[in-house]
Parts: sequence; C-alpha cells; structure tokens
Amino acid sequence: MDGIAPNRRGRAPQGIAAHRDGTLTSADRLLIDGIPCTSLARTLLDIAATETPNTLRYAVTQAEVEEIFDLAEVVELLKRSKGRRGVARLRLAIDHHDPLEQETRQELEKKLLRLFKRAGFRPPEVNGHLVVDGISLMPDLIWRDARLIVEADSRRVHGTLTAFEKDR
Repeated sequence: MDGIAPNRRGRAPQGIAAHRDGTLTSADRLLIDGIPCTSLARTLLDIAATETPNTLRYAVTQAEVEEIFDLAEVVELLKRSKGRRGVARLRLAIDHHDPLEQETRQELEKKLLRLFKRAGFRPPEVNGHLVVDGISLMPDLIWRDARLIVEADSRRVHGTLTAFEKDR
C-alpha cells in the first residue's frame, strides 16, 4: 500500500510505502468516510508517473465504469502540474481514450474497436442486446442499421475448441 502526504516526517507505518510531495494541494485531497485521500485526478497522475501505459488506460476506463471520472478535473490538474512526471503520459491517455472501451468484456474487443476507429468506421454498439427469433443475444459489436454483427472470439477465452464452436 502507498501513502502520500505533503512534507511527511517521521517513520512510515509498517506495510505502507510513504511518499512526500510538496505539490499536494487542497484541490488534490478529499475525505472519503473520514479518511484523507487523493482526488481521482491526482491518483491518475500518480499512476501515470509510476505505472505502465496499459495500467493507466485501465485506471481511466475503470473510473468511467464507476462513473467517477471527471475530465474537467483532470484537465485542471494537468494545467497546474506542468513539469511533473506523468503529465505527458496522462494527457496522452486522455487524448486517446475511447469511452466505448468501457463496455468491452475482452481485450480482443478493445483491439477491434481501435482497429475500426483507425479505419474510419462509425462506432458500433458494444455488447448490445438483440433478440432474433425469440432468442436473446449479446453480440460483441453491432451496427444495427447495417445489420452487421462482429464477434471477437478466441479459443483462449472460450477454453476449448468445442466451446468455441458451440458459441457459433
């Protein structure tokens, strides 16, 4: 577990990696159930400074899924954090983030969304509900007006060849 404090002094409690940061402002802090925490925007900046780009992208997507992501708060933090580690990486992650990815259930679906976006395709509905002949389906990617469904399946996800074929 990591902890951050402005101008921390003394020894850190056992099991906590304590960090000192003189740039921690009141806008970067909040209380959750009486516990002082860094804001989501500040947490994302700290992740951007220390973790891989994939971990950062995952954190941004999860924040959206939890409906706690605030782009304006992140942009404001980036403005006042010039020169800090992680600023460029967080800016890039925000610029390249696609909210549709939060709906995906598999990495292959995310890759296909990125591929279709780069190719200039209109965004599909992701894991939408569809009823065909009384059967309820949830296609991975669907363009209803074009009557097109794309399934992003692999044997790795389905476990066995039999399970893979049965899904057809």
